[in-house]
Amino acid sequence: MRLDNLFKALGSTIGPAIAATAASIANGLKDGGYREGRVDFNLGKAVPLDRLDIGEDTPAEELPGEVIVIGPDHVAICQGESFTISVDEASDDTTALHDGLRFAFIDGTLSISRAPGCSAQPATLRITTPIMPRALALAGSGDLSATALSGNAALTLTGSGRLQIDSIEAERLEVTLAGSGRLSGTGMAEQVHLSVLGSGHAELAGLKAGKADVTMAGSGRVALSCDGDVDVTILGSGKVILHGNARCRISGLGSGRVVCERPH
Repeated sequence: MRLDNLFKALGSTIGPAIAATAASIANGLKDGGYREGRVDFNLGKAVPLDRLDIGEDTPAEELPGEVIVIGPDHVAICQGESFTISVDEASDDTTALHDGLRFAFIDGTLSISRAPGCSAQPATLRITTPIMPRALALAGSGDLSATALSGNAALTLTGSGRLQIDSIEAERLEVTLAGSGRLSGTGMAEQVHLSVLGSGHAELAGLKAGKADVTMAGSGRVALSCDGDVDVTILGSGKVILHGNARCRISGLGSGRVVCERPH
């Protein structure tokens, strides 16, 4: 049975919130990639970096609002005066690595991936941009980091990689984590919607939420700070730790734990 159908069938037992979230995430896990809502990898339209139709002369309003990374590479995004992408080779096989990287920029989304059959060692890419993207997605074993995230923001992590945000100032933050990866960030968000499927960790104790809802299915771990209302739905053996003066409403099934830690 497909994962999405399995979770739908279990809906009456595990509760609509978990069933809907788990089915949605599972339905998006296709061929090692993820497609959910705005996230679209555009792999069929990817080109080498020197053919990418975006650069220093691109107007600010046309710069990427979303960045997606697929594969084992390391990508760091920071704010700068103009838009640039630089690649640091990780081995002597620079031609294979440079030729193997693929980029697509379609409808405001920048996708970074690899050509079929490319097995070169991971590369490090640095992106500077005058306007930081509001949506980031990582699929695979790579790393994706950004110095800032703001507005109505979204983070998606599938696989075993690492997604890190240094400073978050968001009105609404949507976080989706599927797999064994680690996601971390600090800052503030008025609303946080967090969904976890698998054994991944969402290390957000340094993120202060006005209110939040957390849905977990699996053995993962979530840490979040909140002084407002928090709805937690948990299935499996996972653990949710809430810091601050959160008003917790908890539902679920299994051996999972929800810990509402209050300051002394």
